Amino acid sequence: GAERGKWKTHKRLRIVSGALGGRRILSPDTPSVRPMMERVRGAAMDMLVARVAKSARGFPTGSRWLDLYSGTGAVGVEAVSRGCAGAHFVECDSDVLKRVLNVNLRSLDVHGVASKNGGAAGDVVVHPMTVEVFLNRHRESRGEPFEFISVTPPYQLVDYSVLLELLGSSGALCSDRSTVLVEFPLEESRAIPEKLCVSTHEDASAVNGDLRLARERRYGRTVLAMYSPANM
Repeated sequence: GAERGKWKTHKRLRIVSGALGGRRILSPDTPSVRPMMERVRGAAMDMLVARVAKSARGFPTGSRWLDLYSGTGAVGVEAVSRGCAGAHFVECDSDVLKRVLNVNLRSLDVHGVASKNGGAAGDVVVHPMTVEVFLNRHRESRGEPFEFISVTPPYQLVDYSVLLELLGSSGALCSDRSTVLVEFPLEESRAIPEKLCVSTHEDASAVNGDLRLARERRYGRTVLAMYSPANM
């Protein structure tokens, strides 16, 4: 791709399946942005659809996805491609936002696909801020929690236990009915809790229930953990 600033872009990444399956997306050729590997992303979606949606066709009607540490937006876009009606993307790097994420959302018409999936107008949203700021803003706010949440941070820059505790306390985003997908390196396994405590909308200090660690899958040195409702 054309070089601007300090890094180039390329179009080697693809959306794996669904309405946008096979379409290529922009990705920055820089180590500071590490998109979820195509193979891992496809496997993660297959795992979620099989376990949660219980339908080979895709995610349940009206479901929404929160893509934390979006980068290219590949995870949230894949979710919309497979049937989600809305997706929110949280990314703080202004260059990635301008040159990659927003370009991908426009070029693939992710808004249009989400609308065809039954999404409300404007429910494909980019939040240009850090994940920590975004989660803290929702600790005491009201809103409809997301059915699905992906956490794919730069491995060396986060404390997973702190991050997941913060997510659980963001009652307007994550509830005891949400399913949370966490990507982490093998060496961080000890920091991944067996359950994710979540809070009510009304009182962020009151525990509403737990999401349990339902499954872990290893792909080389990358591990995916899935938290889901205890009754699922």
